[in-house]
Amino acid sequence: MTDWMKEKSGQEGLKAEDRFKAWCEERGNAVYSSPESMNINDHIDFIIYNTDKNRYTVDIKGLKRIERDSGKQDEWTWIEFANVNGKRGWLYGKADYIVFERRNGWLFVKPKKLRDFAEKRVNRSVCADRPSAAKYKIYRRDGRQDEIALVELKELVKIGKFVNDTK
Repeated sequence: MTDWMKEKSGQEGLKAEDRFKAWCEERGNAVYSSPESMNINDHIDFIIYNTDKNRYTVDIKGLKRIERDSGKQDEWTWIEFANVNGKRGWLYGKADYIVFERRNGWLFVKPKKLRDFAEKRVNRSVCADRPSAAKYKIYRRDGRQDEIALVELKELVKIGKFVNDTK
């Protein structure tokens, strides 16, 4: 387990992955955790075989906080252009789908559509001074080389496919 996974946000991310895996398996899909190197290098959390035996890979994104001490919310999510080491972030990973947790389901977005959207809409030449000011602007955390930005989930619904989980 890498160090970031021991932190609160890492643990919450793992719980979101567990919820997604259970949701998929309830629908008859076979879900396999990716090897650690694939998870780290390619940003792939799971390999899924659906009921038609088609293979998909996914990177799961749980509900996010805007500020470290705020509660999780369902209006905005963080997009990672560069990771904490300054390398290409998960936006440039190799998964077939980026899957965002919503309060009432899951939003599946193809990475190319998400990259096109983020690269067009986020002003990467403007840096926000605090997380809540990072709406469509870059935010860099102290002591890290990351480049992250907040984007509205309602905008991502327009480029993805939302699967409602209410029964």
